[in-house]
Parts: sequence; structure tokens; C-alpha cells
Amino acid sequence: MTNTPQRKFSTYRDLKVWDEGTKLYQEVIPVAQAIAKKDQGNRIAEEILGTALAFPIRIAEAYSKRFSLTDLDFHFNIALDYLDEIYTLIQISEQAGFIKENKEIKERLIGLMKMTGGLKKKIKEGLKSN
Repeated sequence: MTNTPQRKFSTYRDLKVWDEGTKLYQEVIPVAQAIAKKDQGNRIAEEILGTALAFPIRIAEAYSKRFSLTDLDFHFNIALDYLDEIYTLIQISEQAGFIKENKEIKERLIGLMKMTGGLKKKIKEGLKSN
């Protein structure tokens, strides 16, 4: 049986984490472009862009109209994995000398990880109490 909690927000577009995720994509574009100049085949740059694009999409899926606790965990865990992946790809790019260290984007990613984890926990608690 699927529990549907009472929601403070009517749509995923009302969620700060989704909004920040869409902004993250815009912020990684210049980083990916800089990496692409030095990474033959553009594999890292394409992966960063694709993963950054997938993050807000996954948040939207996690916040769909009807979901179970299992579905919620699945979608939010993938969203968190995407953020870890972007962080790792940027770290590898820095170590390879493709880009200079970018503390700002890394701090942004860590902030989004915390925000996503907090939202996941809050929604799960709401589901358990219903």
C-alpha cells in the first residue's frame, strides 16, 4: 500500500533543492567547457553535464504525486549519487590538470547533498507518520 503524505509544497518546482539543482547545471557548463578543452574525447565534460542535468530530473521524479517509501529512497539515493559523481569528476579533472581547483562548485555540491539528504529525511518521516 502506498502512503501519500500531506505536502507543504504542491509540486517539485516549489522545492528549493530542485531550483538549486537547475542552477547547478548552469554553473557547471563553464567548468565542463574548460575540461573539454583538455580532455580528449570530452568524456568527463559530457558526463558532468549529463549528470548535472539528471539531478533536478531525479528530484522531480522523487517528488512525484504518488510514491512509496521504497521509491522515495531509490530516487533520492540516485540524486545523491549524481552529486557525488559530479564532485568526483571535478576532483579528477583538477588532479589531471584539466582545470584549477574549484572550491566554490565543490562547496555548492556539498550543500546540495545536505539539502537533498535533509529533504529525503523529512519526507520519509512524513510517510512513516501517516
